[in-house]
Amino acid sequence: MKRRIIKQGKDSFTLTLPKSWIRSLGLKGGDEIDLLEEKGLLIIGAKKAMPSSKLIVNADKFGNALLHYLCAVYRGGVDEIEITFSESNTIETVQKILSDYLIGFEIVSQGKGFCIIKSISMPLEAEFETILNRFFLQTVAMAKSIAEAIKNKDLDHLKDVRKYEIPINRFSIYCRRTLNKRGIGAYENAIPLYAFIDELEIIADSYKHLCDYFLILGGKIEAINPEVQKLLGQLFELLEQNQNLFHKFSEEKAVSFWKKKQEVLKETLSLFKKSSGENTKVLGYIINIIELLTHIFYLKMTIEVKIKLFEKNQKETINST
Repeated sequence: MKRRIIKQGKDSFTLTLPKSWIRSLGLKGGDEIDLLEEKGLLIIGAKKAMPSSKLIVNADKFGNALLHYLCAVYRGGVDEIEITFSESNTIETVQKILSDYLIGFEIVSQGKGFCIIKSISMPLEAEFETILNRFFLQTVAMAKSIAEAIKNKDLDHLKDVRKYEIPINRFSIYCRRTLNKRGIGAYENAIPLYAFIDELEIIADSYKHLCDYFLILGGKIEAINPEVQKLLGQLFELLEQNQNLFHKFSEEKAVSFWKKKQEVLKETLSLFKKSSGENTKVLGYIINIIELLTHIFYLKMTIEVKIKLFEKNQKETINST
């Protein structure tokens, strides 16, 4: 598609935008759009946010599952939720859910048997990048702390580490809500990025379950042998490598991660064959987390390939005009 540049005044230039594009995004005069200058390209974009939406939820119907349902509704992009209930202590439950999980939501109205919670801030792309980075770093910190706690036989530290789950869940839910509401960057990357966030939360959950297992063992963590302790440290290093790769991708980093992953997996499987009791259980967790790390590695590679294809297509378009 070609457009002719129109000169206006001494130093200003304008060009018209396709009417079909304007209509598809619901834009109108006075709306802001995004301009990005990159390698000779001028990329014009606009985020089409989902329209404001409302929902009524009967808390009595969901009982103890209210947390999970409200998180799902929030994640899906709903902006206002009226919660009805018969138990007066439900309001305290809702307040805790807001505090622990739902970034940007507050109680805006309440009365006998109901309250209304509402989004008081829109997800922003700049915030998304920051929150996603904090989500990843908090998961890395959890992995490191568990490895150190087991090495030092420190159950009190493990109890503190167990609390990392709350901010991790809060960050992951916010990131998925943002993708559902606005998308981030190139639209086609939203799908693998959403899957990446899902997998990263599963990794955090796996560490949470591992932490719970160690706490159940209590004094029996003395039985975790040095070889398994070493593998927990190497597993943390793999996760940290993955975080660095995600933050700033390079083919050299990708190759380094893959070689390290293969080495750790081989060592884990070898030890699994001759282990028993508590050590076998822990090695099972390690194998599972290695597999999940492989999944997010593949998803990051997919995102990078899509970015390269996008840049290639843009260059070919310029060269053909």
